[in-house]
Amino acid sequence: MAILLRRLLVCLVIFMFGGTLYAQRINDYNSDDVRTANITYDENFNPSVELTLKNISSKTITTLEVTVFYSNKSNPYDTFSSSQESRIVQVTIQPHASGTVKFSIPKGKNNSNPSGYLVTKVRYSDGSVCQ
Repeated sequence: MAILLRRLLVCLVIFMFGGTLYAQRINDYNSDDVRTANITYDENFNPSVELTLKNISSKTITTLEVTVFYSNKSNPYDTFSSSQESRIVQVTIQPHASGTVKFSIPKGKNNSNPSGYLVTKVRYSDGSVCQ
């Protein structure tokens, strides 16, 4: 009887909180409904990224690692001209809130322009990392 009650309790907890019990994955932070980013240029044509991210966890986000991808627009088939660079950005985003950060990025090798971006790591205030 006790085993049956225990199983019933476990099923009830999973049913009630099932949507919030799964572990966060980095892919969750790269979906379009959680992350928006724009690449802008200043008056000297230096690129910068403005990233808005929704914290989908119950922990405070303190640090983001953002990887920016560069490609040679004049020859998109030249795979050796593409590169990437990671930036670590300090930020404070409370649980279930959104935050915006803006940071400058260098031009890629051979003066290539940024072509994309991904959030590759998220560090929380308790020290845990989502990657």
